[in-house]
Amino acid sequence: KLQLEKITGVSVDGIYPSVNVSSENILQTFIASDYKYFISDSLDDRSVPKTIKRRDEKIISMSRTVRDDYDVIRDFNLTERDFQFYSYQEDVDRIAFESGLYLFKIHLDYQCSQQNISVVRDLIHDIKSKDYWIATASEIADWSDKKEFVELRTQKRGSSRVAVTITNYGSFNINYLVVDVDLNQKAEKVSLDTEIIGTKKAKYKHKDGSQLVFLLIDELSAGESRTYYIDYNKYNL
Repeated sequence: KLQLEKITGVSVDGIYPSVNVSSENILQTFIASDYKYFISDSLDDRSVPKTIKRRDEKIISMSRTVRDDYDVIRDFNLTERDFQFYSYQEDVDRIAFESGLYLFKIHLDYQCSQQNISVVRDLIHDIKSKDYWIATASEIADWSDKKEFVELRTQKRGSSRVAVTITNYGSFNINYLVVDVDLNQKAEKVSLDTEIIGTKKAKYKHKDGSQLVFLLIDELSAGESRTYYIDYNKYNL
């Protein structure tokens, strides 16, 4: 790592090992090398990055939660480009619903081959058209590190109102924080208001009949706390 940084002049923040991180020794080696993150190639059901702590040190693990071209082309033998695209798109929509991390990984001899590369272009266009933050692994690691200092508190206020308080206890500002709030009952006609006049507004998303409300919190300063009121009607079929 140090030699690479010296030659290129670029800081190396993470590692994508050729083997799965299956032992404590490998994990401790990554931490001792001052890596901020590592990418695991094992297929996991955890759709968000995981912070692994060892005493006073930590590292962020990003697991593959979707099918890659080895699965789609090599194992499923999907040679038709439309079928390839729809397979990826299913995972894109699922991860967007979960507000998780879509780890896009492809290989030169499969999806990047001349007959299949157009699927990559179409998939990128599809991702850009949806509520995705397209970022590098280093940007995701920095965001995950800051998110560790965010506290979320919810409180029921009456039969159709929930108060949500978001506090940033860290020393850095936080952008593009998505918070999912479970109303514990199916709702419709959701609206959002602030407790204090002048509090920065938040964008929100809710589908009638769902009990989840997604809030997009932007420019949350270090030490700042915001309280929002979510009002709704009980959903009736």
